[in-house]
Amino acid sequence: MWRWFVGRMMKREADRTIRSAKRLPFGIQKAIARHVCEKMAYVDQQTKTSGWEAGFVTLQAIGAEAKQDRHAALAQGATSAMDTAWNAASLVESWTLARMAMLRGGVSAKSFEYIDAALWEFITSTLEAAEMVGLIEGK
Repeated sequence: MWRWFVGRMMKREADRTIRSAKRLPFGIQKAIARHVCEKMAYVDQQTKTSGWEAGFVTLQAIGAEAKQDRHAALAQGATSAMDTAWNAASLVESWTLARMAMLRGGVSAKSFEYIDAALWEFITSTLEAAEMVGLIEGK
């Protein structure tokens, strides 16, 4: 029951933040999508090239960085998900927390996959394919 509840709350938060991002001007949406794609791709790249343990360490570091970025945005006066810096950091934090929770058994894989798919839908609807490939390949 607890895993279900935590997964549901994580999905609701990610959905809410993505909806807020979609209400921002398109140029800002692109910047947010680039930031999120870059962070997600970096974690995946580290996992593929250096193994699961290194990928998990990277995941934790990116999550901690996103948390610090979100707190910095709040300290600078962000009051909602309509703030660009807060929104970008929150989306990255949502993804990293969901992935860590799934890997540790805190939420189901289905909950993580829902958040992952929602973020990729936002990214693919915002960025051009060539730009996404460049971010994913680290170019």
